[in-house]
Amino acid sequence: MKSRSAFLEILAQNIGDKHPYSIEAYNFVIMTLAFARKKIGSAGDVPASEFVKALADYAEREFGPMAKKVLEHWGLKSFKDFGEIVFNMSEWGLLEMSGNDKMEEFLEAGEFKF
Repeated sequence: MKSRSAFLEILAQNIGDKHPYSIEAYNFVIMTLAFARKKIGSAGDVPASEFVKALADYAEREFGPMAKKVLEHWGLKSFKDFGEIVFNMSEWGLLEMSGNDKMEEFLEAGEFKF
C-alpha cells in the first residue's frame, strides 16, 4: 500500500464534489481491511466474504450505536457501496486485488444491517 500522503493525494485527484463517497468512506474501507486481515490472520488479500463479516464488527467497535448513521453520512448504504470503493481503489492503484475478486461477492452479501 502507498504512504498515507500518497493515498490521500490519489483520493483527492479522483474524488470530486459529485463523487458519491467521501474520503472518510475510503479511509474507513482501508481501516476495515486492516481489521479483517488481523481477524483472519492474513497479511494479503481479504476475500469479500471475510471483509463483509468484519465490516459490522469494525463499524460497531468504532462508532457504537451510531455506526449506521455515520456510514450513511459518508455515502455507505449497502455492500455494493463498499464493493465500489474497493474496486475504485484498485483501479486507482491504491489496493491490489486477486484476479478472483468479483463485484458480485459484494452484491450477494445480503442486506446491510446494524
